[in-house]
Amino acid sequence: FFTSNVELLASLEELGVPVLYFGVNSFTDYLQMLDVCTHITGQTQNYQTYGLDVQAQVDKAKEQVDGSAPTVLLLRSASAQGAAWLQGLLGTALGEPIVYPVAVSWVLGVALVLVLLAAALPQADTPLLPRRACAGGWAIVACVVGLTFFAALSWTPINYETIFGVQGRYWLPVLPLALVLLGNGRTFTAQRSVARPAALATVCLTSLVILQGAGLYAAWQMS
Repeated sequence: FFTSNVELLASLEELGVPVLYFGVNSFTDYLQMLDVCTHITGQTQNYQTYGLDVQAQVDKAKEQVDGSAPTVLLLRSASAQGAAWLQGLLGTALGEPIVYPVAVSWVLGVALVLVLLAAALPQADTPLLPRRACAGGWAIVACVVGLTFFAALSWTPINYETIFGVQGRYWLPVLPLALVLLGNGRTFTAQRSVARPAALATVCLTSLVILQGAGLYAAWQMS
């Protein structure tokens, strides 16, 4: 109960106003309240729509929590939305993804990935990071990504089959750290620094992304 509402009970009863107060602390309490309200309004069919049908969704969600569901929610989300997460991380998905996503050409996205990987290439004489520093860096990256999914799970509706609300741009703060850690692996090295060419290429590609995104948005507005 909200205290302010409960305090009105005596006043309403003194005025002769018919009042019903419900204590809803569980889904069972909600069903009991809905049953009474649908009978008062005469819309008893709504008990099926907003009560029993929702209960079926709740039972399905409980089965997934118990581990009886065969498909893992996270893997399903990665399969269905992984491409959109990458676009958001690269900045090639403009606009609001829920309202009107503006996704530019995948050619620009692939080019940005290659430029970022090239920028992460270390020179042969660059000293390696200590193992503890690498482990700590990857732990930070994993923590940020994990917290993103944890937060998204808290507002994902129970009837959704994928995690709702995750966007790649949420991981931008740890992208530079991830690139440094990838370069520390020394699988590939560069004879000389490619930082300046990579920065110039990033500016050019980003400009093309903005131009194409603006064109797509203008076309949508005129349609």
